Amino acid sequence: MKNVFSSKYGSLLFLLCAISLFVGFYFNEDAGGGGTRADFINTWGYVQALKQNIFIDGSKWTRLLPLHYLFISFLDSIIKNEFLLRGIYCLISLLAPYLFYLNLKLKYPKINKNILLSLASIVLILPYYRSSSIWPNPHVTALIFFLLSTYFFIWIAITNGLLGLTKYIATYWNDKNVRSNSLTIGAYKQDPLNKKDRAALIKQIPIGRLANNDEFKAAIIFLISNASSYMTGSNLVINGGRTCWWVNC
Repeated sequence: MKNVFSSKYGSLLFLLCAISLFVGFYFNEDAGGGGTRADFINTWGYVQALKQNIFIDGSKWTRLLPLHYLFISFLDSIIKNEFLLRGIYCLISLLAPYLFYLNLKLKYPKINKNILLSLASIVLILPYYRSSSIWPNPHVTALIFFLLSTYFFIWIAITNGLLGLTKYIATYWNDKNVRSNSLTIGAYKQDPLNKKDRAALIKQIPIGRLANNDEFKAAIIFLISNASSYMTGSNLVINGGRTCWWVNC
């Protein structure tokens, strides 16, 4: 099992599941017992009405908020072909399982990426998701926005968790003569997490190389000594200038 997932089987599985979704689209699949197709047909008048007035009362067609229908109306005003519009929405719906994969990768960085991608691929074979993608449904649009927001908040929590703690301690423990600073380091030569694609990584570092292991010692000594006595709540960055480019590899 480990050897299977060490290759690109996750990507292949995702691709096959995505292809199956478009096969279902071609045959007008509706695993929801006709419900998702009926919802699409019944709200098509609302989509057309929004072209004339985006503030029109949609209670005649649906009880849901208009964001999804505004998006569909916008696409239809450009494409002007219902079948092609559904196909494009079907393509957009692939964002849901992909964003699910990105969330998993961010939350569980130590788990093999192909295993996570395989898990995310399961979304593509769920009957209701397939029907809601083939017949554009607000639930898929909502799921995409939800996964975007969770990815954003997980990323914020991971990247700012330590910095936030540093600032909290600096603010509320100052009366106890506690200074709090953090050190953010770049990739270094003996870092086991950066052994792959090092050439590509080095291209993103203005200094043009990885750090030597002993190049962080002076910064650590500075932070714990009285030399930094007037410094608190700060983050010292030593990464060869990589963050100058705001690149995330």
